[in-house]
Amino acid sequence: MNFNFKQLKLTLSALITTLIILVYSCAGRADNMLWLVENKSGAKLYLLGSLHMAKPDLYPLSSTIEEAFSQSSQLVVEVDVSDTEQITKMALSFMGDNGLFSNPNGAELWSVLDSQTAQSLKEALSKANLPQEFFAKMRPWAVAFNLETLVLLTSGYDIELGIDHHFLKAAKQKGLKINQLESFDEQLNVFANLSDEQSIDFLKSVLAEIDNFEPEMTKLIQYWRDGDEKSFELAYFNIYDKHPQLKPILDKLIIERNRTMSERLLPFFNSPKPSFAVIGCAHLVGPEGLPALFKQKGYIITKY
Repeated sequence: MNFNFKQLKLTLSALITTLIILVYSCAGRADNMLWLVENKSGAKLYLLGSLHMAKPDLYPLSSTIEEAFSQSSQLVVEVDVSDTEQITKMALSFMGDNGLFSNPNGAELWSVLDSQTAQSLKEALSKANLPQEFFAKMRPWAVAFNLETLVLLTSGYDIELGIDHHFLKAAKQKGLKINQLESFDEQLNVFANLSDEQSIDFLKSVLAEIDNFEPEMTKLIQYWRDGDEKSFELAYFNIYDKHPQLKPILDKLIIERNRTMSERLLPFFNSPKPSFAVIGCAHLVGPEGLPALFKQKGYIITKY
């Protein structure tokens, strides 16, 4: 893969939709990562685990998923990523303001990395045919994001085939209202607000796992196809077991956002018809996942 700036723009636009590819997500078949949440009055909300990047063989989705969507009056997503051009502009602006070292004559990437991490990064960039000088002014978290995204893009994954895009297109065709749970800046600020030490830890973990991203993604998709939420949970959160220094990032990336999203989803139970929420699958599994949080609040949970 030869480096060019068109590819850079695609990579930066992918940052938001892969929020974090650290937040690996899902899609559909006979047993699905699809939950129905009902309150005591019978109001309903569907929660579908999302895969933000996918391959063509993901489609068609199961009839169970499509039928749930057809019953729904509105779509809920983390962020509306349907306008790729606008998302690209926002990503470039955000990266310029937050992803680069601010003093052009001051610190740069190589000066904040230890020799072993710097060498590992140079080897990874060389393997991907990416110029070291382009990344020299990027903060470690921004470098990590670019590397993660590029690995999946070059492995055949496509942002336009993500589950978010699929249902955003379908909602627009049906004239359904589209609702966002979060803002663009709110999502990426999870990473931009990391301390210098956490930012470097994030990059180190990406470099340690970079050769595993594609095979791990393949496994996660298969667990989704099997409807195996437990295996998905164990596989996704395994990186935090292997790299315990990432625990503060996990709290911000998943746990805190789950609690916030669970509150922001409450108004959708006021609709007379079900709402259909497409949210990264890592937010739906485990004891801190959205279905579990709603169950703790007394809601009725059904998994399809």
